[in-house]
Amino acid sequence: KNWKAIECNKTRINEESYLNKWLKAKLRQTSGSSEKMSAKDYLEYNGHFTPQTHFVTTHGGIRYIDYVLRLDDISLRRDFPSLMKAYGLEIQLLQQKTNTLRNNKTALTADNMDSELKALILEKYRGDF
Repeated sequence: KNWKAIECNKTRINEESYLNKWLKAKLRQTSGSSEKMSAKDYLEYNGHFTPQTHFVTTHGGIRYIDYVLRLDDISLRRDFPSLMKAYGLEIQLLQQKTNTLRNNKTALTADNMDSELKALILEKYRGDF
């Protein structure tokens, strides 16, 4: 009910100017404070744009889970085996990604983001880096 989606025009998703404009609008729209609303309302309002640190820390920045894995390829491949060992699990990562959405129709990358968009991302997700 509280979700205020800014619809993405899927016919324009490979246009650099559209990417920048849409993401900037979306990031500005989802900048509500988690301290001023319930957790449920905050997550409904921000959806997938919720900073990941908000799932693992309190308002005071105290981490309340034991393990945090970063999902970049280098960190995940380095840290995942230690986590599995800690829980006595014999699970290994696949050598190749099997769920990637990137394909030959995807033309845009982080290189297509303008400096204003990059600054917004760094501000909103500073705790995730």
